[in-house]
Amino acid sequence: MALSRVASFAFVACVLFVSVAHAENWPNWRGPNYDGSTTETNLPDTLNLEKNLAWKVSVPGRGGATPIIWGDKVFISSADDKTKDLVAVCYDRKDGKELWKTKIASGDNSPRNGRNNMASPSPVTDGEGVYYLYGTGDVAKLTMDGKIVWQQNVTKDNGPLTINWGYGSSPLLFKDKMYITVLRNHGDDKSKPLDSYLMALKPSDGSVIWKHVRPSDAVQETLETYATPMPVEVNGKWQLLINDGEYMTGHDADSGEELWRFGSYTPGKQPDRRMVVSPIAGGGKCYCTAAKTASPIYAVNLDKTSKIIKTSEAAWVDEDPQSQPDCTTPLYYNNALYVMSDKKSELIKVDPKTGKKLLGLDLKVKGKGVFRASPAAGDGKIYLVRVTGEAYVISAGDELKVLSEVATGEGSEAIGAVSSVAISQGNVFVRTPKTLYCFKK
Repeated sequence: MALSRVASFAFVACVLFVSVAHAENWPNWRGPNYDGSTTETNLPDTLNLEKNLAWKVSVPGRGGATPIIWGDKVFISSADDKTKDLVAVCYDRKDGKELWKTKIASGDNSPRNGRNNMASPSPVTDGEGVYYLYGTGDVAKLTMDGKIVWQQNVTKDNGPLTINWGYGSSPLLFKDKMYITVLRNHGDDKSKPLDSYLMALKPSDGSVIWKHVRPSDAVQETLETYATPMPVEVNGKWQLLINDGEYMTGHDADSGEELWRFGSYTPGKQPDRRMVVSPIAGGGKCYCTAAKTASPIYAVNLDKTSKIIKTSEAAWVDEDPQSQPDCTTPLYYNNALYVMSDKKSELIKVDPKTGKKLLGLDLKVKGKGVFRASPAAGDGKIYLVRVTGEAYVISAGDELKVLSEVATGEGSEAIGAVSSVAISQGNVFVRTPKTLYCFKK
């Protein structure tokens, strides 16, 4: 009898250990692996507002920021519809109860061209503090209980964020630095053109460790990026990948020094090729898309040692104009690359070694919008949100198949659901312009 109890206890302990071992936080926009994926298991096959909705809560207002999760806390960034303030908000992961709401800034939080607003950058956390950045240039560190540790505005010493649709790059918290990219046009004063830069801050007090000016011979809007820097390890050293509409560059994560440059991938110095899609890495390569649709997707070998890498030296190029994303960053999951085509509303599985299209899933539906939120994946499933508020669960593997679709009824082409799905602790989080939903299996 005693042995039976011991065996039962051991079994339960083993199950709990396995559950804990596969529970991951979602500490930044693209998740724990910086590629949209997680090792989480036991995730829902179905998103249903009646059967497996753990909770839902009204959010203060719109924002493209993805929910960030650490343990039992869920953080979002929002532009408050009532007060017009830019706010940081924290909810209890277990029941959706609002734990705190902290005002970071006020003033210009209006939408840009009807879509983007000042709460587009996603927060980031290391479990000790949570960091917020807004399109106004305001950046702040908060305690996990919502108290402001430090706050500043990056425009004070560096000039305005001259970006046509409003600043949207998320901060990156990596090792002992917080990185902010500002890739912008030169501004209106031709006698004093603004430069673009990559900046590293000290997380403890917000002081500037270094600022690396990133030159580019792109013109006007092609200088701009809404993309987020991505870390990748190359030969035992960490690099940061950043991109504008003309070039992708690799930078030393310690110093900001530019190590290599890929491009130009915008022929003829076109003035309107702003970059939305962030670079991503996996399988010894990094992947970037030229700006806007009908532009190639490139794969670059990360073991390249030359300072300048021409587009002709790419590992592969996908020039199919129907494949390219305009806003959605690809997903790297289980040694495959998944690209969400804006033009066709098609999810495409690509061989990351060759660029060959392996599978495709047509998600184009008359009367429903495009996809601007990037795909996320875990437990053999891909989660996607359409601007018109439909959320999907899709099998990821030998077949791409819709397992579930739920219509929230919240979103439109003009004011869309553009926040990417977050996955953590067995939960799937979907944010629309009005509501934050938490689903469970």
